[in-house]
Amino acid sequence: MYHNEPYGIVSGVAGESVTVVGLGAATPHAVVVFSSGGLGMVGDMRTDGALQVAHLAGPLPALRDTAALEPAPLSIAVHAGLAGRIIDPLGAPLDDGPALRPPPPPSAATPHVPLFGGSVAGITERAPPGHAIDAGLKALNAAYPLIAGRTHLVTGERGVGKSTLLTEVMKGVARVNAEVAAASVAALVAPEAAVGDAATTGGDADRAVHIVYVSLGASPAALRSTLMDLRTAGALAGATVVAAPTGATPAMRYLAPFTGAAIAEAHMRAGRHALLVIDDLSDHFAAARMVSGVDWLRTEATPTYHAHLFDRAARLAPAAGGGSLTLLASAHSVPTGAAHSQVRCFVGRGGAAAVTCCPLHRQLSSPCR
Repeated sequence: MYHNEPYGIVSGVAGESVTVVGLGAATPHAVVVFSSGGLGMVGDMRTDGALQVAHLAGPLPALRDTAALEPAPLSIAVHAGLAGRIIDPLGAPLDDGPALRPPPPPSAATPHVPLFGGSVAGITERAPPGHAIDAGLKALNAAYPLIAGRTHLVTGERGVGKSTLLTEVMKGVARVNAEVAAASVAALVAPEAAVGDAATTGGDADRAVHIVYVSLGASPAALRSTLMDLRTAGALAGATVVAAPTGATPAMRYLAPFTGAAIAEAHMRAGRHALLVIDDLSDHFAAARMVSGVDWLRTEATPTYHAHLFDRAARLAPAAGGGSLTLLASAHSVPTGAAHSQVRCFVGRGGAAAVTCCPLHRQLSSPCR
């Protein structure tokens, strides 16, 4: 009787999963507001008309609580205030910085980018993969360059150093960004000398990269250690961190990569180069299984499942702004015995087959070979 009503009734609560009867106008990923004050997200629309709603934030609803749909879709307002901040997937600050001001209305300077069904770059907007992002690591630049606009997937067993590799890449990119900033200041002081430097480096426009770091499923201690390492290296100064640690709800961990992709996409649409780092996709896949509550998500995380996320990586043509979004993500692989202490790197968007590089042997200093 409730299937086509504009409101719903909570008919079941099991952990972080809520069953709602009603809300006939609901769509996947729609936000549900409960009368208890909590928020949920539609994860699965069952054939019997009921909705599987994942608890997102706030207090859990109780049986017979009412539910209503939030008219606005999930989106993130991207503005200058996000630089150097640590936020949750809904945009709330998690650091000790000042409270973020309410975002202004959507505009060219402050776009509100939807987390789902956003403006994925079309074929006519894309340009062929171009320059390589300077990761600040000579071995990595030579053996496995990060091509702007491509998806780069790093896989390996737990404990082989995938997170360490991603952290070192972000620190290296931050060093390059500092060099670009210093060169810009030098250009203002001595423009004649800066002209020759720009010619030898290929120009600073393609070297400066905005970092968006998404941390999924890490323990609070591990996340704190990683952020302290990045802050000490100066990598957090202009970066945006989207964190969904172990204490976050499955729905928040599911949303985190899409929030990071939306922020990076806004930089790309503004004509800048963005590096989206996700650590890691296996935890995202596990969160997706809990959010959806369906049986077909039983296999291990694969590039096929995350194709909708990988498609956000692109390099835009000059007519579309010339920006780029490069995705660098990690995922756990099944132990094989022969691949112990190795990281396998897969490149998408027309790249070659899997390339094995950086035999870490639990220390990043080992050269690529």
